[in-house]
Amino acid sequence: MIIETENEYWTWIKNPENLDLNRMLSGYPQNGYGKYLFFSEDRSLLLYLLKTEIEKFGFASSKVCVTPKAIDYVACLYWYDNSRSRELAARNYGCRGPYWKTDEDTLAGVYSK
Repeated sequence: MIIETENEYWTWIKNPENLDLNRMLSGYPQNGYGKYLFFSEDRSLLLYLLKTEIEKFGFASSKVCVTPKAIDYVACLYWYDNSRSRELAARNYGCRGPYWKTDEDTLAGVYSK
């Protein structure tokens, strides 16, 4: 089961049935935790990516911006480490990413080039 909520900045996509992972991720910020970032001009592609990863591959929480940042939309798929980069890249959704960003980098305002 997937739940979508939206505010003026983000559409959140979550699987509330994955309670253990949601509890773990709710401890933000934690050392090493973070998110995989994806970029595309096609917001519907990013929504498809996030829903697929949550429904089929065990992720529990994600978001995509409502309006593009510069040219692209950005999607965030939350996880507790960078162990799934190759797996995500192999699925090749046709967007840029995955790029890993830790909670510490987010809080420090560190942005990728």
